[in-house]
Amino acid sequence: MPELNSNVENTDNSQSLCELELWKPPQGTIAEAIPLSIDLDFDSEIVHFPTTSFSVRARRATIQLRVTDADIVRGSRLGEHALDTQMTAEVTQSVRHAIETEVGAEGHIEVNVKPNVLGRLMATVFWKKRRSKKAEHDHIIKSSLRVSRIIPRTKGKWAVVEPVEPHLLSGRFIGSDGDKEIGPLCLLTMHGISCLCQITVTVTRQDLDIKAAAGGLPASRNKVAVIEAMARRGISANQVTNFALPANIGDDDIVLARSVMGVSIDEDE
Repeated sequence: MPELNSNVENTDNSQSLCELELWKPPQGTIAEAIPLSIDLDFDSEIVHFPTTSFSVRARRATIQLRVTDADIVRGSRLGEHALDTQMTAEVTQSVRHAIETEVGAEGHIEVNVKPNVLGRLMATVFWKKRRSKKAEHDHIIKSSLRVSRIIPRTKGKWAVVEPVEPHLLSGRFIGSDGDKEIGPLCLLTMHGISCLCQITVTVTRQDLDIKAAAGGLPASRNKVAVIEAMARRGISANQVTNFALPANIGDDDIVLARSVMGVSIDEDE
């Protein structure tokens, strides 16, 4: 079996908002099913100014994959398998309602005495039941709702979201936690004897959650300054577009992380 050689470049960046690490395929990988195994972590970034500081987190991010001389294996994209990238959130609802209960066993005799038309006293006996009572019952309804954190999109993209409040990206979303692994991102099939792939993680300026160190939202001019600082700490455009198939990155996107891997077949084997 021909041996695959791979070379991985994980670009360093100066921000802590996102960290991406692409791993080489394991030994024994075949050219028809090359896994793109990544670790993808999110954290907060602190931006300091002379008089104040701001905490920045991402509300959502986008993973963009571009490949040359290879195809994505059908059905292998992360998120297409329901159990790989979904977590179960339990939704509990308490419902209270009143039920009329008839208490017929309890009652009393009531005697009504009054004169008739001839002036004689007559007694009428009645069996009176107690009025029904209202009884309140609590019912707990529990249901499981599956919510996706990694959502496949078209054109080699994935949306990364956090469905649970406060909907901020934090912690590891793809990769191994030491016990189980979420991934790989997908599998590739090579066309010939070599291929190249690029993974970038971007966030739009609107999806940055910015909080002042003392709490509360920053003024608009401070928000602009924080976003500009984050853009400077991101990866420069020429680092991203210097690729055979450049990622579709707009002016509103900030590139948080980038990794490139080249794979080739050792024809001497």
